[in-house]
Amino acid sequence: MTSLSLSLKQYVEENERLRAILGEWSNRAAKLERALELERMSNLELQQKLTTLKTQTPE
Repeated sequence: MTSLSLSLKQYVEENERLRAILGEWSNRAAKLERALELERMSNLELQQKLTTLKTQTPE
């Protein structure tokens, strides 16, 4: 019984450790997603400005 209790305790501790790691990676992924979205928006704005400049510049 003691062996089973020890194994269960180890399992619970490992599970908690893995959940913490997963939480950290989830946070990192969310930050990267936000940064990527900001980059996309910035690129879109630059493309729109470039298009506007091209149409305003006489050839």
